[in-house]
Amino acid sequence: MGFDMPSLVHQFLNLIPEGGAWILIATLGLLVVGWISTIVLTARTKWLALLAFFPPTHPLALIAMVLKQGSASLVPLGAYSLAAVTWFSGSQRIYQEQLQQLEQYEQALKVDGEPLGIEGLKQRVDQPEENIWDHPFLKPLATAGTKGESGEQARKEMGDRYASLELPRTRLRIQLEKDGDPERSGLRNNQEMILSSAIHSMHPEDALEPVEGISYPADREAVLKALEPTIRAMEEDLRQLSEALSRPRQIYPHQWEEGFNMLLPQLAKLKAFSQATTLSTLYHTWKAEPEKAFQTAKLGLRTAEVRDSALLISCLVQIAQVRIAMNAIDEARRHHLWGEEEWISIQEQLETFRMIDLMDDSLRMERAIGHATMRPMVDRPPTEVMRLIQNMGQDFSGTPSDEPAFLEKVSSLFLGRFWQACYARQWRLCLKGYQEMISDLNAAEEASQTKPWKDILVSWDPLHFKTDFGILAGMLLPALDKAQSKAVRSQVEITLTRTSIDLERYYLRQGHYPERLEDLVPGWRDSVPVDPMTQQPLFYKSLSQGMGFELYSVGLNGEDDGGRYQTKTPRDGSRQADDLLLIHLPISQSLPKYQLGNRKG
Repeated sequence: MGFDMPSLVHQFLNLIPEGGAWILIATLGLLVVGWISTIVLTARTKWLALLAFFPPTHPLALIAMVLKQGSASLVPLGAYSLAAVTWFSGSQRIYQEQLQQLEQYEQALKVDGEPLGIEGLKQRVDQPEENIWDHPFLKPLATAGTKGESGEQARKEMGDRYASLELPRTRLRIQLEKDGDPERSGLRNNQEMILSSAIHSMHPEDALEPVEGISYPADREAVLKALEPTIRAMEEDLRQLSEALSRPRQIYPHQWEEGFNMLLPQLAKLKAFSQATTLSTLYHTWKAEPEKAFQTAKLGLRTAEVRDSALLISCLVQIAQVRIAMNAIDEARRHHLWGEEEWISIQEQLETFRMIDLMDDSLRMERAIGHATMRPMVDRPPTEVMRLIQNMGQDFSGTPSDEPAFLEKVSSLFLGRFWQACYARQWRLCLKGYQEMISDLNAAEEASQTKPWKDILVSWDPLHFKTDFGILAGMLLPALDKAQSKAVRSQVEITLTRTSIDLERYYLRQGHYPERLEDLVPGWRDSVPVDPMTQQPLFYKSLSQGMGFELYSVGLNGEDDGGRYQTKTPRDGSRQADDLLLIHLPISQSLPKYQLGNRKG
């Protein structure tokens, strides 16, 4: 069958408040009695019976019957009157009950230390000169997050203001030839970034397909020469960014009261800043300028540290920023660019990231802004609530609709209280869904201190949310399901990068990489580096007579797939390989071979 009848029944029962089904049945029953009795009593007059049979003309037949038959009309009139009393009084009663249950659950959460309000999220800035977002360089980006004329103007000007830190991208698709399987190591990302930026710098108006007769970079020198104007244009803005990020506080002026409609223009720019610092690091690395590369790499990590809030979307952007910054670090390691002191500094900065611990708090904040949006809708007309749901994720301000005022008033009059009772129940169930997820993630965070991470991964069935926690939960919560796995994956990648730094420090002293990870103890580490997924040593292999290495974690599935990673599930039904691999290969001074093609989409 294409549907699960018990599940559908359960969803329906979750939709209707307790007692609501009886009100519906009683009201519909009385309406049917009134309708049938009207048809029966008007049967002698065919045209009148015909009017009574069709609902749109039924009121006309009822009026005619009152005028012609008098006392006989008391039966249908009585049935309709009882239906109205049952519906309106019953709807009012279940609305009060559902509102009370919602308030009691909200209070219980607060007693348990799970506040719902946004009151504590809005922080004051007593000393603007200490706040990152009050620095002149970032102030326009902070202003862009506010509503009103100043915010709108800032959003219009934002692109031009930070144009130099937007990563230049060619419209062409770059196809690198495989050399030592570089796509598994992050090397491919670096090569594509620097090539793409160089080609765009040389030919900003590139068509979607390569143009015959136009030269494209053929060696590293050509790439560096093409990039030089772009890097020079970045320097002043990167200096100001560094100055801004050196401030001790980071309070962004979020408009928490806007809930889901809150503007977050800073997130895309923070990611763009990370890409700009990485491009600068790659450029200076290829130019063999260690100090400049070190400073921009440190700035890239600092940019990733600036988390504007614990919002889930902010955490996901931070995860992307850390990965971008680590690409630059990997490139510097391949070039053996820095000394041990610099590598220890980078490693200490990487130790500050612990995304896996942020997931439960991120859902608490998601619940808080959701509550700011959804809770006021309990007392709103049905049409306004429906517009909110239809425009979820878009700019919805709760303004009056374009529907005729008459229709809105009629729907509010006849459906208002019953609808609001249903909505109050749905939001209470959704809050319970949030709490289940938060509890699961909190337990996983505690377990991560002692257990293999493969055993703490949490996953929720989307149908479970809809079936057990209602329609709103089915809409809002499934999108949060993969957050923990992304955080875990990012944290494992940080572990790999930190371990690769220990390997690089070994190389600086010994002139080659170790044969085994055990060789790092005790000179470079107190213990053998372990894979958080299994709490067993990471997989390691020395390559190229000690001039390279392969290091990997077993990934989310907890199984050794030989360092392989598959983006798609195999058609033969076998397990999807998801090992996280970091490869260090001896660098080549020649430019990787590449082809240009059409960029699809």
